[in-house]
This record gives sequence, structure tokens and C-alpha cells, in this order.
Amino acid sequence: MKKLFYLLFCLFILNTTLTAQMLADFETTETIPVFTAEGTTAVVDNPDKSGINLSEKVGYYEKIAGNWHYVTMHFPDSVNIGFNNTLTFKLRSSTQGRIFAKFWINDQILIEEWAPTYEFRPLPNVWTECKMDLTPAMGKDFTKLELAAAVDNEEAAEVYFDDVQLSNPDAGTGEPKAVFSVTDNSVLVGDSIVFDASASFDYDGEISEYLWDFGDGTTKTGKVVKYAFTSDSVFKVTLKLTDNEGKSAVASNYIFVFSETNKISSLTFITKNAATNKKIEAIFQINKTYTNVYNPDEVSVDATITLPDGQTFTIPAFYYEDQKFENTSWVSNESYQAWMIRFITDQAGSHKVNLALTDSDGTLVTKTFEVNVTSGSSKGIIRNDANNNQYYRHSTGEPFYPLGINIGWNNIENYTTTINNLTQGKANIFRYWHTPFANQALEWKKTNFYDGLGFYSQNAAAMSDSLLNLCEANDFYMQLAIFQHGMFSENVNEMWADNPYNKINGGFVDRAEEYFYNTECKTQTKKLLRYIVARWGYSKNLFAWEFFNEVQFTGIHNSQTAAWYPGVLNWHLEMSEYIAAIDPFNHIQTTSAENSQLFDLDTIPELDVLQYHLYSGNLLNQQAELDFYFKNNLKNKSIINGEYGTNQEADVPIDMQRHAIWNGIMTQIPRYMWIWKHYLDLSWAALFTMPAQYLQEEDFASYQDLTDFNFSVFHPTKTFSNHGLSANQNFYGYLFDPNNGTNISGAELVLKNIPFANYNLIFYLPESGKIDTLENMALIKLTNKITLPHFNKGLAYKIKFASAYTKPIALAGNDTTVSPGTSILLSGTQSFGQTGNELSYAWAIEQKPNNSSLAISNSTNEAITVVPDVSGIYKISLTVNDGEQSSVPDVITITVSNPPVAVLVSDTTLSMESSYFYIDGTKSYDSDGDPLSYNWELISYPEKSKGNLYQLTAPTSILRIDAEGTYVVELTVSDGISKSSPAEMVITAIRTTITGEESKPEICLFPNPSRGELHIVSTQNPLKQIALFDLSGRLLGEYKPDINSYEYHLNTRDLNIQNSVLMVRISDNKNNTINKLVLIVQ
Repeated sequence: MKKLFYLLFCLFILNTTLTAQMLADFETTETIPVFTAEGTTAVVDNPDKSGINLSEKVGYYEKIAGNWHYVTMHFPDSVNIGFNNTLTFKLRSSTQGRIFAKFWINDQILIEEWAPTYEFRPLPNVWTECKMDLTPAMGKDFTKLELAAAVDNEEAAEVYFDDVQLSNPDAGTGEPKAVFSVTDNSVLVGDSIVFDASASFDYDGEISEYLWDFGDGTTKTGKVVKYAFTSDSVFKVTLKLTDNEGKSAVASNYIFVFSETNKISSLTFITKNAATNKKIEAIFQINKTYTNVYNPDEVSVDATITLPDGQTFTIPAFYYEDQKFENTSWVSNESYQAWMIRFITDQAGSHKVNLALTDSDGTLVTKTFEVNVTSGSSKGIIRNDANNNQYYRHSTGEPFYPLGINIGWNNIENYTTTINNLTQGKANIFRYWHTPFANQALEWKKTNFYDGLGFYSQNAAAMSDSLLNLCEANDFYMQLAIFQHGMFSENVNEMWADNPYNKINGGFVDRAEEYFYNTECKTQTKKLLRYIVARWGYSKNLFAWEFFNEVQFTGIHNSQTAAWYPGVLNWHLEMSEYIAAIDPFNHIQTTSAENSQLFDLDTIPELDVLQYHLYSGNLLNQQAELDFYFKNNLKNKSIINGEYGTNQEADVPIDMQRHAIWNGIMTQIPRYMWIWKHYLDLSWAALFTMPAQYLQEEDFASYQDLTDFNFSVFHPTKTFSNHGLSANQNFYGYLFDPNNGTNISGAELVLKNIPFANYNLIFYLPESGKIDTLENMALIKLTNKITLPHFNKGLAYKIKFASAYTKPIALAGNDTTVSPGTSILLSGTQSFGQTGNELSYAWAIEQKPNNSSLAISNSTNEAITVVPDVSGIYKISLTVNDGEQSSVPDVITITVSNPPVAVLVSDTTLSMESSYFYIDGTKSYDSDGDPLSYNWELISYPEKSKGNLYQLTAPTSILRIDAEGTYVVELTVSDGISKSSPAEMVITAIRTTITGEESKPEICLFPNPSRGELHIVSTQNPLKQIALFDLSGRLLGEYKPDINSYEYHLNTRDLNIQNSVLMVRISDNKNNTINKLVLIVQ
């Protein structure tokens, strides 16, 4: 049981860190404040001690039905927040919703905020830690604290809360906090500057000394000091604090000091130990005031860099204001403002830099500044591989295989957690949106966060800086989406009303689509792109500039004018040429659009990569189809699947995601899953670990003969999906069970016509993380069958060439299936030796049925004839000898069986009023008594019919009669050994009634009763939604068919319901709704 003292303001020093200020703990009467709510309140036993809260006692309040219902904790003597900047508490609600906290001082609100964000909606019935930023309220008093659980959820809820406390995560072990401001960081020689450290504080004591070092050999002490520099330069001023315990902290800032005649300061390199392929930063200041420092028409600075080998390149400089992340938000450090250049180089040695300042006074070129760069070990910038542009390579030579996800928008805490998790899981890339709704875009309509068109948010820029710094530390990479479709859309995730390019917000055009073909809009966009390239073009961790996310949805989607699409193409042409001209590091350029539009974008020279997006109920199959389609049909660009998910809220189950990652390796297409919240959990990030390990020693782009590789997998009861590659006598593949079966045994990998050699076989078992190897295995058959290890769900393999095979090779032919009494010619003519000597032959019977009298005559002939006489399995071997060595026997299997017979009833004629016709195949038979499997096919049907045949593998199939005319159905049966000849049946549908109009559209459901499958068909309008209810009205499931789909197939086995009547509510896209009853029989 916790022993905490109520409302102690002092922060007690423990071994290493400072304790928090506890407001409510509920373990003893001393730690329980008075608390009230509209419903009941109480101190109760903890309902769940299995999670993050192990307390015995917790607070409880009944959240009554409705919204915004709080529990209020009362502190009549008032509490001072002090140096604490964070409220934390644990909460457990029976319903899901947002969390809000509100502090009061008497009857006035002191501070209120989401805890921690509006997007945060913790799962029900799970203890969750919530957090709120108190930075604006530090040092202030409060008398009440209100917590609202399950906000925006109208249901009543049982809410438990505990461990309500104030803290400062920056407190550490009690060091003071060093903060200072300056009256100006850009001054003339002799100007007096005030340095003020009044905002500094000590968490657990007091500051005993303020020591200032002005960077010119002068020091001073005091909380507030004045100083005037006597020479022009750039000085780094450092403040060191020491507290009463001898603990210290430092803070620093740069001061730019000009002479009367200087317009531009010296260039100061702030990067310590500059090294190749690492960020190099330098700052300078301009001794002039401008209206808009982001407008290159008013002021621009370009840096020309001369490399050690004499080559030069030019980069734009950018205006920079320092930002600090405090608690949950970026805070401007107004004392640190400067111009900055950032660049990267792959050459070691002396680099010379000249700045060129252009403004209304003309152009001023500075003297030469110099930085020495040492040789480092960092990898270089990523570009498309020169030999195979579907692959990627660092400029330093290492291959790069993109393995990652989207993290379009988030808070910095979740970004950090997710990227660290992905790094640990061996992923390497994420897709990031500069979107205004998450305050990640640089410019937007004037608000309390944005300053309008042409003014760029330093807070948003700091977010991108921070993420790229995190990427550099983790060897992780960002794909930066500069524009998102909603920003320029009037009807799809529309934000045009708030777009600064909109005339109502001071922009240039009335309609969103005009942005693409208006000259002023394009000119302004180039200014933004110049700033983006200046600030982040240096980064080797920037994988690509992405111009647009889903540009097809811009304007008024599906109602754009004829000018829109040519405008989109010309916009991409112009912007890609512009970035190519100002980005000396030649980063990859990409964009995403509707599938058919990619072929026009494929003609734009400066684009390097195109992206398709996919959301489908048949995700894995359609993903592979589109991968191959674009890979094979795009003429110039590589392809990435930039977003994907199912049509169920765009999410992907974890097993499906595992398959998607591996399939992408084999189709050679990088893929980024859309939903990112799962990757706060390390188990999801670990999906990338084995794929990264698989790719680690491969350089596919360097293989000249890389091609798709077809293989098959045999299993007596399962059917596998698979994809493969081959190159340099090496073979790669991934196979998986679409039903995600576990403990799979008895599967055989079937490889045909691979070069005869000794191979090392490596099997990767992703679900278990295990790797199995077989070394130096001879694969010397026309068809090689390799027994796979036990695995769950899916398996990847490598078959790597080890050495040439030197023995002679016997080739007896392929396995076959025949009827009893069939004469079979077996020939060894394809056998061959390695020495050129003549071969001798030896045939033998390895296995035959007990009642067979089969024998081989002339067993040393090159070819023999055998006649299996009874049903069963026969194995015949051939061994050859070249006079020096004998081959390994090649054994073929002859399966002898009487083929089954498919039987259908006679052709028939039906009335059109018969909506469905049940076709009986149960009279089919096998003379050997083997069980049968069924395969139905609709060979032909009337032109106006949709051609719907159901239950294609059942003994009885169902034909939908939806048009007048002739239907031809074919049945083939198999006994597992051989297939029957097909049986055909002709069904003729005729109209037997005459009406003045066609029948009304209907929505049909069948079969009823359902024993496993339920088919729902709309005859006229696409289906929109399907809902299942039991007879008490309880919702059992909701389903959304694919867009423009007239059919939906539901597996009723998944409902885990036996012998029950359910109501099915079916709606089409015209909002027609019907209810039907169905009997579920399991």
C-alpha cells in the first residue's frame, strides 16, 4: 500500500529523481481529497490490478448519460502548481471517449486542455495514464480540478481514477533550469544588451550563482546583466547556473555584432566535427529589417559551396527561429533568430562558402568562409538505382529497401515512440504529411498558429527538424508529403475554405482547381518549395519529396473542369523542374494519384517514383496484381504502394500485414500500411525484423538476370498463395496460407527446371522468428520437391547456389497418373554426365501394390515400357553411370486410378420467375470409392445476365436466373488423383408472364437456410451496407461492400452462432433498405 502525504508542495529528493506532487491517491484518508460528481462517487476497490495500476483503492464516479460530465476534486486551501509543468493521472472508463482536464481558481478557469490530445481515446475497461501540459499555469494557484472521461460519448459510464499528481519531467535529479532572454541578438558594436535569467529556476532549492561567459573572454555574474561588445563578430554567450547543492545547468545563445558598415555578419559554423554525409549547419545575420523574411522577392540569400575537388553547387539559405519542445508543445525562443544554411557533402577536405544576399539594394557577395570536413562512416543520400530503378541505393553504394508505414500526423511523443519501435523492429521509413489540420504544414490561413500565405510556421518547421534529427539518430528515413488533397479539395476531406490560396483568405483564386493553373499560385508555391528545400534538402534521411497525396481528389472531385487535369500535369512538370533546379542533392521526387493518371505522370522527366493507393476487401491479391501491373507497364518511373488497407476502416489485421510486407519483397514494390496506431506496440514493429534480416545480405539491383520466379506448393488439404524471384542461380520466395493456419506440416515446395547444382536452403519462419537451414543439397531433378519445415501462416525461403554438381544425373521423366492397363514409355534420354563418357542405365521397381505382377524387362535399356496392372502407387527408379561415378537414383511416381465420373441431370427449361436454380451434382461417382471434390463453372450465359453462379466447390451449385436466354454450366469432379471429363448442362430461361413494365429492382439473399455461406445480391443499385441482428435487436456485425459492388458474400461460420434466426438489414447506395430473416444452421 502506498504511503503518500496529501498536498505536500515540497519535492522530496530520492536516490536519482524528484518525486511528484500528489493530489489524490485514495490509499489513506490523508491522500483523499473531497470529490463530487452529478452521479454517485466513492472510494472503491481497484477493479483491475493487472495493468499499470496496482493500487488497492481508487476513486470512482458515475458518469451520467450525456456529454461533458466531470468529477470535481476540491482544494479549499488552494494548491500552488509551482515549477510543475505536467498533470498526470490514471483513468479507467467503461466506455471509450476523449479525456479533458480543467483547473479552477475559485470561480475562474485557470487552464483547461485535452489530456493529452483531442485524438486520444483510450480503450474501455483498461487503466490508461493521461497527461496534460501545465506550462502556461506554472507558479499559479488552483482550488478545483475537474476531470471529464468519455467525452463525445453520450453513454453513461463507470469511471475510476487514481494517482492524480503534478510533476515536471525535466526535473531530473534536481539540477536547476537555465533560461535567459536578450533584448536583441543582432546589434551594432557598442550597443548595450540586457541578458535576463529571471525565468531560470531551481526545482528543489535555490540558485546560488549566475555566471555569464560572453564568448570574447569576458565573464560576469548576476541574474540580470548588461553588456556591450567591442568588436564585430558572432559570439556564443553561455549562462551557467549553480544551485545550493552544487548542481549546475547551462544555456547558450548567439549574438550577432555588426560594425556600422557591415550588412551581413560572418558565417559561423555551429556543427562540431563536420564529417562526410552528415548535416553541416552555419548561421549568419543580416543587418536590415524586412517585411517578410520568407519572401525571396524581398530578400534572398544563396550559398555557393566549393568542394575540395573544385566542383561547386548552390543552396538557398533560410530564416530560422529557435524552438524548444516543452511538455506537449513547441515554444519559440525569441532570443535566437538567425539565417541558416544546411548542406551535406561526400568529400573530405576544405569546403569554401560564399554567401550572395539579394534585396532592394542589389546583390552583395561575402568573403569566403571555410569549413574542414573529415571522412565519416555515414551512408549517403538515397536515389533510384542506376541499373534497376525499382530499387534504391545510397550514394555511398549500400542498397536501400524501403520497409515502413505511414505516420501521417501525430504528436511528437507518439512519433518518437513509433519511430523508435520501428527502428528496433528493423523498419526504416515512414511517410509524413505537411498537413495543416495537425499543425504540420508550414503555411495556412491566418490563425493563432499560422500567419497566412507566404509566412511559414517555425513551430511546424521545428516538428520536421525534430523528426529528421530522430531519423538521423536511428538511421531511419522520411518521405515528405508536401501537399494533401483535402487542402485543395471542395468535396473530399475538403479544406479549401481555409486555404490561404483561396481569395476569401487573401489568396489568388476562387475555386480549388484553379490553384494548379494560376500563375500567381504557382509562383507562391515555388517560394514555399524554396524554403522547404533550403531547410531539409541537406538531409540524407529524407527519402523523397512527395508533391501530392491523392491529387485526383482536388478541385470538385468528379466534377472538375476540362482545365483541371492538364493543369495538374503541368503543375507537376513545373514544380518538379523547379525542385530539380534548386536541390543540388538530387533527392527522389514522387507523387500519388489515381491509377490511370499515373501513366501520364510517367512522362514527366523529373519525377522519379509514382505511387498508387489501395483499399480493398481483397487486399493481398489486388495488391500483387497492381504491383505487377505498374511494374510491367510504367515505362520510366518506379512504383510504390504508398497507402493500403482493407475496406474495413482502412485497417489491416496483423497477419495480413505480415504477408503484405513479404509479398512486397517478392513483387519488388515497397508498401506503406496506412493505419499507424498499432505501431505504438512493439509486436507490430517486429513484423519488419525478419524481412529486414532476409534483405540484409542481398543486392537485388545488382543482379542482371533478376526476374519473377514461379513455384508451387503441394499440401494435401491447404492451398497457398506465393510470389518469388530468381537471379544468379539463386531463388527467393514467400508462401502463405490465406486462412492463416498454424502448425502446418506436410507442405512440399515444388521447383521445376532450375539449374542442376548443389544449393544451400534457408527457411525463414516469420511468425516464430526461427530460421532453418539445409546446406549443400543437390537439386538435380526436372521437378524438385522439398519438404518444408513445420510453420505457422507463412514461410519465406532462399535457395542459394553453393557449388556445381559433378556426378552424372539421371532423369527418368515426370510423375504421372494413368488408368490400369495403360502402357507407359519411360525414357532416360535426358540423363547426362559431366565427363562426356557414355552412360549406362539401370531401371528398378522401388514400390508397387501387393497384388501387382508388374516386372521390368531390359532394365539396362535407355528406355523401357511398363504396364501397371492394378490401381495403386508405383515408384520406378533410374540410375546412370558414366564409368566413374553413379548418379543418385531418379524416382518417378506412377499413380494408377480409374478416373471419376461427373454426372448432371438432363438439360432443362425454366420460367424467368424462378430466380435461382439448384444444380445437383451428387450423382457423380468414383469407381474406386475415393471421395470427390467438385468444381463448377458457368461456361456461357445471356448477354444481359451478370453470370452469377454460387457454391462453386459444393456438390450442389446455385445459378441465379437474372435474364432470359441460355445458360451452360460445367461440372468437373476429382478423386484427389485424377479429374473427370467435364459434364455439361444447358438451362434455358424463358419469360412466361407478360407485364406492362419490368419487375421492380430487388435485393436478394440466399441460400436460406445458410450452412456456411450467405450471398447478398442487388439487381440494380450497388450495395452500401449490411447489418446483422439477432431477434432481440442486438447488433452482431456491420459490413461495407466494395464501392460499386452489387454482391457481398458473408461467411456465417465466423458468427459462432448455431441454429438461430437472424435479421439481415441491407441498404443500397440509393438508401433503399430491406430487412430479411435468415436461418443459420451450423
